[in-house]
Amino acid sequence: MKKRVEIRDLAKLSSVNEPQLSPDGSEALFIRTVIDEQDNTYRTHLWHADLKTKKLTQWTHAKERVSQPRWSVDGSSAAFLSDRTEKNQLYVIPADGGEARKVTDFEKGVDSFRWAPDGTKIWVNGDVKDGGSFTDKEEEKEEKKPEPVRVTTMKYKQPDGGLTEQDVHQQIGLIDLETGAVEQVTADPYDHKLEAVSRDGGKLVYSVDREDDLDFIFRTKLYIYDTETDGERLILEEEGSFTGAVFRPMIRKWRSSASRGRSRMRRIMRCTYTTGKPVPGRRSQNRSMRRSGMKWRRTPSRGRKRLMSFGRIRATCTFKFP
Repeated sequence: MKKRVEIRDLAKLSSVNEPQLSPDGSEALFIRTVIDEQDNTYRTHLWHADLKTKKLTQWTHAKERVSQPRWSVDGSSAAFLSDRTEKNQLYVIPADGGEARKVTDFEKGVDSFRWAPDGTKIWVNGDVKDGGSFTDKEEEKEEKKPEPVRVTTMKYKQPDGGLTEQDVHQQIGLIDLETGAVEQVTADPYDHKLEAVSRDGGKLVYSVDREDDLDFIFRTKLYIYDTETDGERLILEEEGSFTGAVFRPMIRKWRSSASRGRSRMRRIMRCTYTTGKPVPGRRSQNRSMRRSGMKWRRTPSRGRKRLMSFGRIRATCTFKFP
């Protein structure tokens, strides 16, 4: 006779997510989630899998929640986020074994990160108080009665409860793993979301809305930032929310430059977006969109086909820039 599932059996369940293959494909990292009955909460830990020997090894053991494991470009180490000190901080662990090293100790923690191609630096995204920096520490205040909070925007609640701090915004910084120095790249009082880092480390793509009244703005602008010149250039401004931009691996795609008698290479960036506006596109780029109910129709004024949709879509588009 089979045993029935009881409530206590649920505590024995575990799940895995965020698998990450090593650059050479011989190893993998993943997050394993278990239930801590004693503390009545979930715990997540970083695990390592040797794909050749099928050996599994638990890399972290503290009472914590681990997320976003990422291999360095050469596969010699891995980075991840952990809340073992309350706020999510960045840690780096060597691939051949050893204790994880805490890289950041930011007052408001780290939300996300990207490895630099040379493996000696890491780009981070996190909350910073307006006019401050990642490394600023707040003064300890004496315990007193709660003070009223003045809310001036419609977006005032955090997803996990509580009120959103009005004078805090997401900024982008660069951490040197050898010296621990933190260089802040953005500082204006708007939320900057780091989307991608080019393979040569020379360019960043991030999204930011620098509008006066963000309560009534429903679009996201994408910018490309040159790390050498500190120059910023707008590459996309359309209705909709643009996320998940990535650089395509460098390919040998050339175009002729008649004026100089030589060839120049173009880089290609992809992004996904959600919008309710008509979206122009080519059949070859948007086959997956057509399968989700979108239609082609001919535009009389220009006599060419356009992909039209007036619903809420999520699509992939390609942009080329010099």
